[in-house]
Amino acid sequence: MDSVGAGGTINADRVFRVLVDELWFASDFYYSPIPLCSFGGWCASLNYLFSVLIIAGAVAVGWIYQDKDVVSSTPYKVVTFSLLLVIVLVETWEIVGGVCSNWTKMALLGHYIRHESAWRRSSCLHAALAAMLRLRPARRWCDKIGQNSVLESSRFRRRTGLLSEQIYGHAGLMTSVQVLPAVKDAVLRSLLSSYGRLRKGGAAPRRVGGKVDWAMYDSRKSWAWDGEGSSNTELILMWHVGTRLFEMKSTSASPDMIAACHLSYYCAYLVAVAPELLPDCAAWTEKRYKEVLEDVREALGEDGGAGSESTAERYGRVVQALSADSRDKVLRRGAELGRHLVEEYAEEEASACQILADFWSEMVLYVAPSENVKGHVQAMARGGEFITLVWALLLHAGVTTRPAGTPGGAIP
Repeated sequence: MDSVGAGGTINADRVFRVLVDELWFASDFYYSPIPLCSFGGWCASLNYLFSVLIIAGAVAVGWIYQDKDVVSSTPYKVVTFSLLLVIVLVETWEIVGGVCSNWTKMALLGHYIRHESAWRRSSCLHAALAAMLRLRPARRWCDKIGQNSVLESSRFRRRTGLLSEQIYGHAGLMTSVQVLPAVKDAVLRSLLSSYGRLRKGGAAPRRVGGKVDWAMYDSRKSWAWDGEGSSNTELILMWHVGTRLFEMKSTSASPDMIAACHLSYYCAYLVAVAPELLPDCAAWTEKRYKEVLEDVREALGEDGGAGSESTAERYGRVVQALSADSRDKVLRRGAELGRHLVEEYAEEEASACQILADFWSEMVLYVAPSENVKGHVQAMARGGEFITLVWALLLHAGVTTRPAGTPGGAIP
């Protein structure tokens, strides 16, 4: 964060690349078949040697069984050769995972630095080292964030089917998009705006991401719902609905608008598929999301109101449907928020875009601090989550806990 670029700006892309590399090492540590980083050079070499010998032994046993016809029964043959194949695949995967590990690469580089003269005498060793450094570990951050919409639940669904969730998991059902520079810049900008005011212990004087600073944005509180007595989950869903409604009417393609939309969809994605990474109780968050989603379907239909009408007609119909007294309070207040943004900032879309970008970037910063290390480790197993990068960034900035209190009252 101290690497100031041209014009005194922070290179957000470089900051997040460093975080990716750091979490990449952590992922290798947790998910390598054998923790080679805790082994010495000879132990790692013996481990690879034993794996090769096991593979060779399994192949030899299979060849003997086939050549000598040791097993004559077909079912027994199928079972025997299936077990031998599993052994070969497991040991091969262990070798590949270990060779591709960043820890192995660092160990080789360390050995090269300590014995450079010996390495230089062999061009083959140089070529082998260069080839290994180009190998990538099995799991790596793909520089994408999941997207989801409460108002159009099918819009971002990538897969459907009876067994899709069991095969791909919750996250695998949703579409992902590239993490654009505007998103990284917005998050880092929000962090830096509070970084100088952080107190010892990690708490910030200003409530990061929880409540909008009304003095900065607008003196009217009625449209924005300060969230007293409500949860973080409900606040996220309400602002997501308002952001989506404003997006329907907006013609802006500014970086602020892009960041606001992508982070809004991402927070809705976290509520849907990764509630364990959010402050509220995961079971309660999942239940509350399903209630809101069911109410959206009752109000707008199964397709979320998507049709052949124009954007203006669709916006008016959605706002009217969500504003009905029978609708969930999240939808009513989200519709109120969206209508206010559209009406009050019709001539100043840039200001509304900045409000939304600041809110969503601060919301991501607010929900990111967590003691649920296991949840982030599990997220790394499926390719990583953007909120895990923000979590690591806040750890380096000294932010280990959320500010006192919550943006939406007590956590259920």
